[in-house]
Amino acid sequence: MLNWTLPTDTWHDLLERTPMPRAQRDIADDDGKRLSCSIYVWAQVTKGEQRFAPCPPGARSDPGRHYLTRGSSTGYTALKRTLDTHAKHLSAAIDAHAVN
Repeated sequence: MLNWTLPTDTWHDLLERTPMPRAQRDIADDDGKRLSCSIYVWAQVTKGEQRFAPCPPGARSDPGRHYLTRGSSTGYTALKRTLDTHAKHLSAAIDAHAVN
């Protein structure tokens, strides 16, 4: 996962599966949010610190990046749950591949 980010098609799929209002989904559907969420998922999968995630520096300075860690009542709470589930599936897939 050295150069990993959420692929664009996976990002769109995750957004579509997230139960959030269409307007919030449309706001979240940009490359900056994808890269910011990549940092979050990378940290969940590797059990590492977000600051070590291999994303472009611009993603780290996204002012909206902390929407996943705050107790927000917005649609981002639902997005965080979707990303957590995705991270668990990704971890399991990586572990299964490592065993084979």
